Amino acid sequence: MRTIGLMVAGALAVTIVAVLIGLGLGLGEREEGPAIGGPFHFTDETGKVVSDADFAGRYMLVFFGYTHCPDICPTALVTVAEAFEGLPPEMADEVRAVFISVDPERDSPQVLAEFTDAFHENIIGLTGTREEIDSAVAAYNASYTIVKSEDPEFYPVDHSSLIYLMDRKGRYVTHFTHRTPAEKITETLKAELQE
Repeated sequence: MRTIGLMVAGALAVTIVAVLIGLGLGLGEREEGPAIGGPFHFTDETGKVVSDADFAGRYMLVFFGYTHCPDICPTALVTVAEAFEGLPPEMADEVRAVFISVDPERDSPQVLAEFTDAFHENIIGLTGTREEIDSAVAAYNASYTIVKSEDPEFYPVDHSSLIYLMDRKGRYVTHFTHRTPAEKITETLKAELQE
């Protein structure tokens, strides 16, 4: 009877370990993390060439969109701006929001500057070549589709709407949507920054 009990306990322990590993709660999970993110090279809203290395040491909120977006992008950036406002100034300085345009034909550095400046100074607009954009989109498992119309100036772009939180080393932490309450993002940032 005791042998059966020990066998059951052993099987249960193995099952619990397997479940924890399956849930990504094993040791080393944060070090490796999901395969989201990676190196990038873009032009920022001032016309300066930047890379992911320029953000090393800070947390990043990464979002893909475009300035002509009628709803998702403005909503996301208002939410991010409100999340920044909920942080003490010293914490807010440790985070940058990176708005990567998937519409470089219309989103010049100047256009991006005017757009992001309307929300918060910690939100930085980035643009680049189609190859640079597609590389970053693939690295973040994001997506977009340009829906061309007869009018070359007015066309929609369907795009994913996740806001990725990356840590000081550029590793994925978690993600939010444009509908995530700003308070939730603020709480998450505070918890990360206090670690």
